[in-house]
Amino acid sequence: AGLRDALKGGKKVALRVEAAVRERKDRWMTARLVGALAEECRRAEGLMREVAEREITFTDYLE
Repeated sequence: AGLRDALKGGKKVALRVEAAVRERKDRWMTARLVGALAEECRRAEGLMREVAEREITFTDYLE
């Protein structure tokens, strides 16, 4: 699970969010969809935080 995997995960989340929005012709989302979306966002946030932390430790290692 490297940097590339984490970024790929982020891209997948973005596509899924886009698909979820496009799927609903009207702009109203069901509570379940909103919950699922919030979960995806939390997961993406975790991934990005992990990526950032890895980059920091990697730069520290290089110095």
